[in-house]
Order: sequence, then C-alpha cells, then structure tokens
Amino acid sequence: MNSELVITTFEAAKILSVDISTVINWINAGRIAAYKTPGGHRRIKLSDLREFAEKYSLPQAEEIAKMIADTGAASVRAPLKVLAVDDDAGVLHFVATAVEHIIKNVSVAVASDGLEAGEKIAEFRPDVLILDIKLPGIDGFEVLRRLKKRNMKILAISAFPSDETRRKILAAGADAFLVKPFDIAELKKTILSLAPEAAWVD
Repeated sequence: MNSELVITTFEAAKILSVDISTVINWINAGRIAAYKTPGGHRRIKLSDLREFAEKYSLPQAEEIAKMIADTGAASVRAPLKVLAVDDDAGVLHFVATAVEHIIKNVSVAVASDGLEAGEKIAEFRPDVLILDIKLPGIDGFEVLRRLKKRNMKILAISAFPSDETRRKILAAGADAFLVKPFDIAELKKTILSLAPEAAWVD
C-alpha cells in the first residue's frame, strides 16, 4: 500500500521560504495540520502543506502541487517503520528521538516490555525492530523465539557486552547487535546496514 509523503518542519520551512519557528507557530495556531512522533517531533503531510498554501494564497502552492504530481503516489516510498523496545524509559526516548533525527521518512513506535512488544509487532508490523534483550517478564530472547514469521530486520541491544551474549543473541535470530550505551553515529551505521533503502537526513 502506498503512503503519503511526509516532511519535517525544517523541510516545510524551506519550501515556504520562512523560518522554522514560523512554521511551528502556524502549526500551534492550527493553520497547518501536523502530528507528533513518539520522539516529540512534528511531521506534516505534503498534501496538508499544499492545502495551507492554497488557503492563504501563498505563491508556493503551485510548487507544492507540482512536487506531489512529480512524485506520484506510486513513487512515494512508505515510511520506514521502526519499533523500539526497552524497559528503560531514558534509553527508549533516546532511541526513538535518534531514529527520528537520522531518518527523514520514518514512523516510530515504542514498547517497554516483551508482552507489549509482541502486541506492537503484530499491530505495527515494523521493518526494523530494535530490541533490548533484558526485559521484565518476557525477555528479548523469548520475543525472538516467538517470532514465527519474520518480515523485519532485528537490531538487538544489551548492556552485557560479552562474546557469549553476542553469540547467543545472533544465534537467536538477531541481524545485528549493539552494546549499550551507544551513540547516534553507531545507531545510524547499524540501521543503515539493515535498511539501506531508508531516506537519511544529511
């Protein structure tokens, strides 16, 4: 199923030739329709930006309409769907925010335990699963075991960096492994290796 092109407030500001704070003010005033990601970042559908430009007779309305026509529904890539699972709220917030920062067209969901992860996997159908191995109740190994049909790449994360832990995680079905704590550069490099088709922010 094709997905509508979504842009950041920075990209909207460039298109409209205004400061990003102006775009945010318009969003807060209800003039531009937008939504917030789990990491707290605003995203705008290109069609909603066109509607705003047409309503207020902005000269960019024609340019935006042309952008939509040029991309075409068939050529617009659906957002990369990333599910982050960790029982540490700080780590979860960092991962969600980092993913939204480094990937231009992304949809992020979060879960804080193995049970919720299973529900979100079935509902959200992520392209990439970032999974903490040490979780309360159903741990990451059990989540991996229960994944009967895998249509996603799995990045396992753990604060236990032993070779034995790494071996067990990869043997359980993970595609990659990162030791916590890790930085944005490490996360970007690893996700890029798993999803090279993603649209990355420069």
